[in-house]
Amino acid sequence: MADQVEIWGLGLMGLSLAVGLMQSGQAFTVYGLDASAAACKHAAAQGVQIGRAPRPRWVVLAVPPLAVVGVLATATAHLEPGTVVTDLTSVKHRVLPELAALPPELKVASSHPMAGRERGGSHNFQAHLYADRIWALIPVPGRESPEAEMRALVEPLGARVVTVPAARHDRLAARTSHLPYLSALALTAVAHGDQDTPTLMGPGFLGATRTAAAPPELWSQILDANRDELVSALHDYVAELSNWEAALSSMPTELLQSRIQAIQQMRSGWQP
Repeated sequence: MADQVEIWGLGLMGLSLAVGLMQSGQAFTVYGLDASAAACKHAAAQGVQIGRAPRPRWVVLAVPPLAVVGVLATATAHLEPGTVVTDLTSVKHRVLPELAALPPELKVASSHPMAGRERGGSHNFQAHLYADRIWALIPVPGRESPEAEMRALVEPLGARVVTVPAARHDRLAARTSHLPYLSALALTAVAHGDQDTPTLMGPGFLGATRTAAAPPELWSQILDANRDELVSALHDYVAELSNWEAALSSMPTELLQSRIQAIQQMRSGWQP
């Protein structure tokens, strides 16, 4: 019998998850709900059953940060004991108390797939969005983490589960996700001052500014939720840029090359 997955939110992340599971080669029946009738219609065309799952093994909240609390109570009502409930939000310190307060008979985990696109919405879904990506698993205080159940959900997508404490997750996400978004905005704003910028935009610039096109209504919520860690990350980033300003003012070419190589060496161990 196929395992049932119920997904709340059928935008980029939710529908990519749904279609990825259905195309994984394993037995999943996916149900989904969304406030947008258009998103539901598009998801149904991909094979998603629109509505509540009769007996879901997993309930996944793939909604924006500000919507999680409102959806959580409805999504977790009348679930059978042992059902796994997880969210996909990219900032954890606010959602964890809400998850911790769920009925004890439910299994609860917070999670964050390190994947996405600059264009949101159901029409931009990708069946392989999560393939070869890290799927962060964040334990909920006072609850046993259902790691085996989460692996059974995400490993068929080709994702790899990594357990990360909430505070460390939010700190790292500020540096590896939220700060790059701000950097893309800043680079776009700086380059925009010259009307001839489009003439000389290469792939490096386009890649560095790609996420500046991401939905502002979503990203304003993410930035607000992680303000403290992001301010700390910005402080470190500005300090590093100041170091480069000083280097360009005084360093000979050979020392500039050495500095570049030293930073490249830092990055070399990050390749998957």
